[in-house]
Amino acid sequence: TYLLISHDLAVVDHLCAEVAVVFQGRIVERGTPQMLFRNAAHPYTRALLDAVPRMEPRAEGDQRKRTHAVAPRPQLPGACPYAHRCPHAQAACDAARPELQALAPGHLVACHFPQSAGAAAPQADRGNVPARAAS
Repeated sequence: TYLLISHDLAVVDHLCAEVAVVFQGRIVERGTPQMLFRNAAHPYTRALLDAVPRMEPRAEGDQRKRTHAVAPRPQLPGACPYAHRCPHAQAACDAARPELQALAPGHLVACHFPQSAGAAAPQADRGNVPARAAS
C-alpha cells in the first residue's frame, strides 16, 4: 500500500484505486477516482475538478460557477471548515462541522448538503446567521 499526495488529478486518476480529498487537514470526500471525478458531491471536490485546465472549452450550458472568493470573515469554531467559501452554505453549516457519511456504497462525503452531478444548488437558508459579505 502506498500513500500518494498530489494536486495532479490525472496522476491520481491513473495510479489510485481510492482517493481522499482533504481540506484543512480533514477528509471531505472519499471514493474511487471514477466516483469522485464523475459524481463529486462536496463543493471543494467540485472546485478542484473545475480548476483542471481543459483543451476544449465546455459547452455554455455545462459551465459551473467558480467560487474563488477569499473568506470575508473568520471561520466560526465548530462550523464546517469550507462554509466560508461554499456557494451552497446554509445555517446548518455554521452550526456544526459535518461528519464523513456514506452517500453511496464506497462514496463518503463530509457535507450537510452534498450535491449530485448536475443537481441544482439548494437555496440559501441562513436562518439567524448573518449573510456573508460579497468580496
